[in-house]
Amino acid sequence: MKRLSRNMSSLFAADIIRRLLGFASIAYLARILDTSLFGAVNIGWTALAYMLALSTAGVATLGAKRIAAGEDASLIGVVIGSRLLVSALVFILMVCCSVLFIRDRITMGLVIVMGMSIFVQSFWVDWYYQGRESLTPVAIARSLSALVFLLVVLMFVREPKDVLWVGGAALMGDVIAADVMFRALRREGIRIHISLNIRAVIALLRTSLPLATGAILAMLTINYPPLALGVFRSAADVGLYGAASKMVFFLLLGDRILATLLLPASARIHARSPRETTSALTTT
Repeated sequence: MKRLSRNMSSLFAADIIRRLLGFASIAYLARILDTSLFGAVNIGWTALAYMLALSTAGVATLGAKRIAAGEDASLIGVVIGSRLLVSALVFILMVCCSVLFIRDRITMGLVIVMGMSIFVQSFWVDWYYQGRESLTPVAIARSLSALVFLLVVLMFVREPKDVLWVGGAALMGDVIAADVMFRALRREGIRIHISLNIRAVIALLRTSLPLATGAILAMLTINYPPLALGVFRSAADVGLYGAASKMVFFLLLGDRILATLLLPASARIHARSPRETTSALTTT
């Protein structure tokens, strides 16, 4: 119970900090950028969300489940290698689609710059700490990422023509988060050997396919409206929708925390006693 309360406190504090910093970033960008450019930024975020869903391919969720069930830290290298290989394919596909279907050069530039984050987030080991049910390093990393994003935006986005710096700020924030998590691993004495073994990668991806399908469907549900507005309406409409929806998603704070804690806890209980799992999930 002490571990659960500590994790809940860490995640709650981190999410509050990220949302407040995110609100400040959105308010600032809404003042600097016109509605059309603000919409282009939201299209970039939406495209990144789809790319992350595809590049993660469910392996992070599977990795958290395996760590919670008792697998050792050598799994980290296999998961990172899998994500890097899939990310390369997703990035190439994204660049081709951007060139073919996005007419506005600024929007295309934002999508490509933000899309580079999928390589950086391949090195995020938040799933490992989720499986370990030790989420303080993840909370610190995500909070610092949001802070770096805000600081870079404030420093470099001074007028509408600086809009591409929004993508750069997102990339820098992700780099800081990856660095914080890797430093936490080193303090534990864990050394990572990235595995690019094709057989191991394929085996992991095959196992994670149902999880990947579910994640992609969930991402489609959440992020379809901005893409649809961008296609059938205008970037300005995406900007209006994006500003309003971010306020609504803040209310899903409790759901996000519960989902993060539920996966490793249920995997740990199932590894110990499958019979207890049904009762625990019913109570939850």
